[in-house]
Amino acid sequence: MVEVFKVQADRCHQLDTSRSVKREFLYQCGCEGRTFRFSTKRHNSIVRGTALYNCSACGQLLAFIREADKAAAQVISKLFISTSGPTIDSAQADRIAKLIIDHQVNQVVIDCLITGERHRQLISKKLNVPLASVARHTTPDTLPGGVTHAIVFGDGKDERQGRVAKAFEQRGVKVRMVRAGVG
Repeated sequence: MVEVFKVQADRCHQLDTSRSVKREFLYQCGCEGRTFRFSTKRHNSIVRGTALYNCSACGQLLAFIREADKAAAQVISKLFISTSGPTIDSAQADRIAKLIIDHQVNQVVIDCLITGERHRQLISKKLNVPLASVARHTTPDTLPGGVTHAIVFGDGKDERQGRVAKAFEQRGVKVRMVRAGVG
């Protein structure tokens, strides 16, 4: 990593992995309305002529149709993030990013306990959300409305974090409790 990419060797990274996304290829046989999804590896073996596949129902050789459409990323309309303290560190932001890796986040609201502009900037950068879409909830006695997903950091002993998670669950929000300090 250091010699080739000129970056620190670390198990977490920000490298572009978009080319490693699985691609699928559609094939059909003689059966009406039946299609088969093949991986890149299987598709390439057919293209090279090292493999042939027949339909088990009609026996016909499978024929390539087209590359399958990529599945759209699931959308998180409004994500609430709560730590049990006044900060979000880089490790927590990385953990959040891993939890939502296959999702598109439209808006983020961070807990009122989290203070400082740098925390908003960190979340914006790590989650690839425009800074204008990352807000701090300002009222300590309430929870923000319209939240669809929540990530709550806690150690299991913090009553406040448990109440936050439970209140969101009662609203039908998808809540993920994350143990603080656990990688």
